[in-house]
Amino acid sequence: MTTLQLYVKATSNYPDGLPLQGFERLSPEWTGESVLIPFGPEGRLLEVVGWTDLFTGRPCAVHVLRVRWLPHQRPDISGGPDQAIEGYLVHGGNSGVRILDDEAEPTPGVDDHLPRGWGRPLVWIEDEADLPFAVLAVVSRHLCESCGGELTIGANPYHLDAGEVWLCDKCADAGEV
Repeated sequence: MTTLQLYVKATSNYPDGLPLQGFERLSPEWTGESVLIPFGPEGRLLEVVGWTDLFTGRPCAVHVLRVRWLPHQRPDISGGPDQAIEGYLVHGGNSGVRILDDEAEPTPGVDDHLPRGWGRPLVWIEDEADLPFAVLAVVSRHLCESCGGELTIGANPYHLDAGEVWLCDKCADAGEV
């Protein structure tokens, strides 16, 4: 599997930042200008954009992919999990993401210069039903567990005594099973 490392620096968008985190990629990555995700018990759909500190803060691309969030050697200080968990990672630029909400009250002197909403280092989603169909069409696909290549839409896992293994035809033919 291929890995992704994510670090979010402390900025006015998210003053705490996020120490370096490790993720195993489990799907292809969807990228766009923004994504609509339900938040709160009422499931309000809010726009999420990536955020960068360039030019005193501005939107950038947002990315979504299915991952395994790897535990950090020091989960007590990392902000990450103490054991591996699988879900959908929504991440943006070096300042994280911004959840846009016209009803949010700005914090004076902290984020009152930013669009209304909340800054976060990332958004973690466990239920795929919270993702728009266009995003889910990309991130529901699998990657080859041997070479990391993207599998075709109709790919099926190979079944071994140990369970399912997702391989591309090239790796399966090479005896990687």
